[in-house]
Amino acid sequence: MNSIPFYGRLGWGNFFDWMVTFCLCGMFILSGFLMGSVHPETHLILLPCFALLLILHGVWYVVEKETPVRLSLVSLLFLPFLGWVLINAYYISPTPWRGWQDLVYLAEAFVLLWVLTNNAKTMSHIWVVCFSAIIPVAYALLIGFYQFFQNPEKIVNAMSQVPVQLSPEFLGRATGIFADPQSFAMLLLLMLPCFIFLGTVPRFPALLRVFCLYTAVMLFLGLLISQVYWACLALALMLFLVPCFVFRKRAKGLIVGIVCGVTWLVVTGLVIFFNTTVRESAEEAFSVNGEGVRRVLWPEAWQLVLEQPIQGNGSGSFSMLVEQSPRVLLARQSQTPLNDVLHILVEYGLVGLILAVVPLGIIFFRAYQHWAKEAFYKYTARSRRQKVMPSKRFLISLGFLGSIGFLLGSVFNGALLLPGVLFYGV
Repeated sequence: MNSIPFYGRLGWGNFFDWMVTFCLCGMFILSGFLMGSVHPETHLILLPCFALLLILHGVWYVVEKETPVRLSLVSLLFLPFLGWVLINAYYISPTPWRGWQDLVYLAEAFVLLWVLTNNAKTMSHIWVVCFSAIIPVAYALLIGFYQFFQNPEKIVNAMSQVPVQLSPEFLGRATGIFADPQSFAMLLLLMLPCFIFLGTVPRFPALLRVFCLYTAVMLFLGLLISQVYWACLALALMLFLVPCFVFRKRAKGLIVGIVCGVTWLVVTGLVIFFNTTVRESAEEAFSVNGEGVRRVLWPEAWQLVLEQPIQGNGSGSFSMLVEQSPRVLLARQSQTPLNDVLHILVEYGLVGLILAVVPLGIIFFRAYQHWAKEAFYKYTARSRRQKVMPSKRFLISLGFLGSIGFLLGSVFNGALLLPGVLFYGV
C-alpha cells in the first residue's frame, strides 16, 4: 500500500508537505485569535511561526525525492515591490520605524504566498487550509452577535495582551475578532460572496450547499450588526458580480446581478429613511467623526500624492503628514487614508503602485485564461443527468470572488495594515 485516501502517498516528502499545511492552518487560526494581528506585539508570536513555516518548507524541499519538485515562481512577481518598500523605508521614510513595521507585514504576506503556491497544491491540502481559515470567521461571528447586545470591550480585552479602550461609537456594534467594526466588516465581505457561490453552484452535496447558504445568511447578519455603511455599497457590487459566476448565460447573470444589487440598495435606503434609529446612526456615521472621515482623508491623501508623485513621501509617513498638514484638523489621526491605492501612492509613489498592480494584473489575467478554457458544467461519472461545475473552474471562480471582495474592502477601507485580513487576501 503506497498511498492513503485523502492523505496521499506514503513518504517523507508528503509527510513534511502536510506538516507545512498544518502549520499554515495554525497560523490562520492564530492570526484570527490575536485580534487579527493588528497590534505589533502580536507579531512576537507570529514571527516564530513564520520561521517554523520556512524551516518545514525547506525540509520538505530537501526530502521530496519521490516526485520532481517544480517550485512555483508566482510570488517572485512581488519581489520588486517588496524591494521598493525596503528602499523606501531605509532611505526615504521620515518615520523609519513605521516603515519597518509595514515591511514586516508585507514580508509575512510574501512568505505566506510563497508557501501556499508551492505546498497547497492538491485538493486535500487546499480544502484543509480553507477549512482552517473559516474557523476564525466562525469565532468572530459568534462573539460578534454577543457584542451587538453587550459591551465589546469585554471580549476585546479578553483576546488582547494589553488593555484596549474602544471608542464610544463602537458600543453596541459588532467588532468580531478586531478592535473596530470596519475590519470585521471587511473580513465578512471577503467571505460572504464565497459562501453564496458555494451554496448556489452545483458542486457539493445538497445538504452541504444548504449549510453554505445558512452560513452566508449568518455572514450577512454579521455584516448588518457591524453597522458599517460603506460595506452596504460594496455588498451591492458583490451581489451584482456573484450571479455572473453562477449562471452560464452571461445575460442572465447580468440581469440577476442587477436585480440583486439594486434591490439591496433600495431596501437599505428605505430602512435608513423610515427607521429613526438607523437614520440617526447613518447620519452619525456619515459625519467626519465616523465613516465620513473619508471625505477629508481622501482629498488630503491626493494632495500628498501630488507633492511626491513618483517616489512617494516615505513608508509609514501618512499619519505624520496628515498631523502636520495645515489643510485638515481631525479629532483622531489615522495611519492610512482608508484606501490602499491612495495609501500606496502617498507612501510609495507611482513606482510602488505600478510594482504592486502589475503582478496582480498578470495573476488575474492568467487565472482568467484558465477559467475561460474550462467547461461551465460537466456530467458526473455516476449520472448522465446530474451536472456539476468542474473543480478547476469552481476553485478559480471561488478565488475570483474572494479576491474581488478583498479588493473592494481594500478600496473602501484599506488592508495593508490589517495583517489578519491581508493573510486572507493572499
